[in-house]
Amino acid sequence: MNRILPLLAFRLKVLFTFGVNDRHETTLQTSYCRFQVDEYKKEQQNMSHSSSKIWIHAIWSTKDRLPMIRPEMELYLYGFISKLLDEMGCPSRILSGTEDHVHCLFLLNPQRCVAEVLKHVKGSSSHYVNFENLVAEKFSWQKGYLAFSVSDSSMEKVVEEIKGHKEYHCVKGFIEEHNDLLRMHGVYPSVNTG
Repeated sequence: MNRILPLLAFRLKVLFTFGVNDRHETTLQTSYCRFQVDEYKKEQQNMSHSSSKIWIHAIWSTKDRLPMIRPEMELYLYGFISKLLDEMGCPSRILSGTEDHVHCLFLLNPQRCVAEVLKHVKGSSSHYVNFENLVAEKFSWQKGYLAFSVSDSSMEKVVEEIKGHKEYHCVKGFIEEHNDLLRMHGVYPSVNTG
């Protein structure tokens, strides 16, 4: 029905506007109108698929914010998370963090939602850490996460912030950073910050 209405509007315009003119002029206008209809159809075909480019800055913490991510396991953990994201069609630009949380910047696959991606990444990576015995105690992630879209114009700034993240935490703690990020993005901090 949505395709028929614009076509009818084109035809009615021709009949109404040019119906009183002589036959030769009407024929010219009608063929011109058909050309417009063909162009309209091509336009509709060109937009028949979805396109998006949404960079996501995601942050999540270890269960109860315990300092479980040791420097010697970071390379393995971040490499595994990066591989998971690639497999989901969500290539990562940078991963970093501290002993109790991770920052990740990745391109969201248009066929996936943020919640699905992060649920898979967190579940699979905690399983990986436990299976490979990268920590002595049981490893798991906190239930929640933060996720914000990043524009191309802000990309390099966010990359630099993530690179310098460890130094940043010499000055501010996770809760303070969490609340600052929420305020910066116009979200009010919740009671449960995990």
